[in-house]
Amino acid sequence: MIFYIGNTYDPAGIFGTASSVDVMINGNDAGTFTNKCGKGTTVQCWRKFTVDFVAAGAQTTIDFINADPSTDTQNGLDAVSVVADPD
Repeated sequence: MIFYIGNTYDPAGIFGTASSVDVMINGNDAGTFTNKCGKGTTVQCWRKFTVDFVAAGAQTTIDFINADPSTDTQNGLDAVSVVADPD
């Protein structure tokens, strides 16, 4: 699975310095993914992340949970794709 997390680096403002997302696959923790890019600019920057997993059946539930503190008002998630392994 591929996905992108967007972050706006703003230590003195409402955006914070990092954007984090917890990923769960079928209720199991697949990790916390953090984007800290963007220092020196106020433009949202994107970072690509990948998670490899094997589906346990015909249906798989994938959850993306905002892991930023409530005072951080910006966290982007985009371009989520799941691709079958050709093997």
